[in-house]
Amino acid sequence: MDREFWFDHQIGYNIKTIRESMGLTQDNLAAKLQNNNCPISQKALEKIENGRRHIYTDELYWLHKILKVDYSALFKEVTPIPFEVETYISSNPIGSVSLRTNSSHT
Repeated sequence: MDREFWFDHQIGYNIKTIRESMGLTQDNLAAKLQNNNCPISQKALEKIENGRRHIYTDELYWLHKILKVDYSALFKEVTPIPFEVETYISSNPIGSVSLRTNSSHT
């Protein structure tokens, strides 16, 4: 399993679980994010929840604020890290991996 896909899937699953436990729809949550100047569509939120789109730091910040959860709840490990991912992480210390940036929030 691709390491980026695994992390995206974990975070997306956590967002979906928290959102549903609060009785919010994707449309409701997307509207709350948009009202806080976080330009994200319902479709983008759907992709994030399904692990098909990376999440940006500003989106994490606003989800943390709007859902009123600790960051640890968003990063909670749902399934164990696959061996390939654990091996990659241990052989690539923080700072040795470049981060992708993108200014659009589709």
